[in-house]
Amino acid sequence: MSGMVIISQVVLPLVLLIWMALWPARGWLAWGLQLGSVTAVLLGLRLAALWTMPPFWVPHVYGLVLALVVLAHLVRKGIPGPGLWRVSAGGSVILLVVSGLGGFGGYLAWQAAKGRVPPQGDIVNIAPPFPPGHYLVAHGGSTSMVNVHLKTLNESVERFRPWRGQSKALDIFRSAPGMARSALTALFRSRWCWPDDLGVQVPCGP
Repeated sequence: MSGMVIISQVVLPLVLLIWMALWPARGWLAWGLQLGSVTAVLLGLRLAALWTMPPFWVPHVYGLVLALVVLAHLVRKGIPGPGLWRVSAGGSVILLVVSGLGGFGGYLAWQAAKGRVPPQGDIVNIAPPFPPGHYLVAHGGSTSMVNVHLKTLNESVERFRPWRGQSKALDIFRSAPGMARSALTALFRSRWCWPDDLGVQVPCGP
């Protein structure tokens, strides 16, 4: 896993969940803003991020933990408590900063949801040419948020022209037992490059 993936898909969700569990905001408005912000971040990551390593089931665990935290707050007396906003000045600053992250998470979720809407025009149903199994789409959809191939439709970039035939392609792969172990092995044994043509990360040899 790259450092960015570790921070955005592991560290950030865990920090937000711990913050929500141990330091719930006091007051219905403050608590609702805290819950909405954390939910928006987790949802945005769930829909827009590529969940291969960490695996695809990790965001579901985040959602389950958040639901248990909310249930515990509602059952526990005094949380969120009476009033609308009973948060200290420092806590209010933190809450507003996280609400900004929540707004960005909402934007990610909106773009990812748009990418799942079929484009206008005739749609042809094709039988999957794969054997039974669990498959994930690495890139695919109608927005660049979930489909990096769409960047090659930019006619102003000359280096994209040879790649235009795959602009609406799908990257599909199958998850299998031992996949995480294999991914870690490849990560530690290989170097990675950033080709100028597409700006995507690919292995470039041992």
